[in-house]
Amino acid sequence: MDINKSNIVEIAGAIINEAGIDALSVDALIKRIGISRNDLLIYLGADDDILKFMSLSLEDEIQQLIKNVAAMNLSPEKELENLFKSLYEFFGQKSYYLHVLFSSEITENDVAIQRVLQRIKHNVKAYLSTVLDRGKKIRVFNNKVETRYLVENILGRFRLFMSDQQLTNKMIRDLN
Repeated sequence: MDINKSNIVEIAGAIINEAGIDALSVDALIKRIGISRNDLLIYLGADDDILKFMSLSLEDEIQQLIKNVAAMNLSPEKELENLFKSLYEFFGQKSYYLHVLFSSEITENDVAIQRVLQRIKHNVKAYLSTVLDRGKKIRVFNNKVETRYLVENILGRFRLFMSDQQLTNKMIRDLN
C-alpha cells in the first residue's frame, strides 16, 4: 500500500471510529496498514505522535475548507450558511476528527496538540468575525451584540451540536 499522510489519518480514524481512541496505537496502525515499523517511523515515532499528527491534519483541512468557502465570494449570510454546512458535512465524513476535538484523553500535558487546537479555534474565530463584521457593515446582520460575543455563541452552539453528534456515533459504535 502506498502510505502517505492522508492514508495514515484515514486508517487511524477508522480505528478510532471502530474501537475508540484508546485502541489507537502505532502497533494498531502497522497491523491495519500492513507495513513495517520503519516505514511508519517516517511519519510517527510513538503512540503519542498519532493524535498530534491527526490534529495537524485537521488544521490543514479546516484551513482549506475556510479558503474554499471564502473563495466563493458569497453574501455574508450565504457564506455563513455554506461554512456551517461544509463543516457539518466534513465532520460527518470524518467523524474521527470529533474525537480529536473533544477527547478527554488529550490533556493539558499534550502541549503540542493544545497549540494546534488553539490555532484552529483562532483561525475559525477570525474568519467568522470577518464574515459577521462584513455582514454588519452592509446591514445584513442587524444584531447590536459585539462580534466577539456572537462568534463565541455561534461556535459554542456548533461545538455542542457536534459533541452530540460524537455521542451519537459512540452509542452506535457501542451497539455493534
